[in-house]
Amino acid sequence: MGSVNRKKGKDNELRSVGHWLSAAAQHLAQAGIDNAEREAQELLAQALKWDRCRVLTSREMLVAGKDQRRFWALIQRRAQREPLQYLLGTEFFCGNEFRVGPGVLIPRPETELLVAEALRYASADIEAIADLGTGSGILALTLAQRYPQAVVYGVDISEKALRWARLNKRRLKCANCRLLLGTADQPIPKKYVGKFALVVSNPPYIPNADLKTLQPEVLEEPRLALIGGKQGTEIIEHMLKAAARLLRFQGIFVCEIGIHQAPEVRQLFTDHGFDQVREITDWQNIPRIVSGVKSEKAI
Repeated sequence: MGSVNRKKGKDNELRSVGHWLSAAAQHLAQAGIDNAEREAQELLAQALKWDRCRVLTSREMLVAGKDQRRFWALIQRRAQREPLQYLLGTEFFCGNEFRVGPGVLIPRPETELLVAEALRYASADIEAIADLGTGSGILALTLAQRYPQAVVYGVDISEKALRWARLNKRRLKCANCRLLLGTADQPIPKKYVGKFALVVSNPPYIPNADLKTLQPEVLEEPRLALIGGKQGTEIIEHMLKAAARLLRFQGIFVCEIGIHQAPEVRQLFTDHGFDQVREITDWQNIPRIVSGVKSEKAI
């Protein structure tokens, strides 16, 4: 990367940052990418190992041949609807940068509402937290940072997802977070069963029939982390039952849900012995989080 005075051969001519941004934005727009210009900037920053601000202020500089090729390879992959976050290798969540890639669910802004609801309930002296279906570890690690005195268990059925969670644990230095392979509460030590103050989960909740309606980028994410059964609430109920076993009396379960699922999920909370059940809507006024307090009637 840098300024040069001589031209290359016609097929290998060095062109400016501005040229490549314009060409890439046009290519991505033609492929149906909504934020084509912004994504072109982010991908060029990735290819050059710069920040986006430097890209925007260096439009006249020429791009070296190897950087041109690396950048255009990223653009071609994005035009094929590979998720931007997989190409960048990271996504931000609750102020932290998490590593993500193929095999793990990409963090969504809506899930930050789950953290906010958990923090609303949880006391400062909380001792044990569980995250069922931890994926890249965003919930377990975020809560481990907020409550350094607590032991936090993150459980996932996918070894591939847990590799990303372990990488993020090392990056964030959360020694109080323990990542386990298994289903729901099955791998958690028995001595903690019935003693958790807080259990959270962002389970798969998309109904089987809705798979064909998903965006191409979403279809690149693991189906195991997306599809929640015929109704979309089957795994939510599975996590709810696990939470009821793990939680102490008056412990809190906070769960993310899909569109139109709030009435059914609220009833599931009640049926499994949770009181003070409430829902939180997202920025589109869609009920997105349901929480409840374990009562003496909990199954």
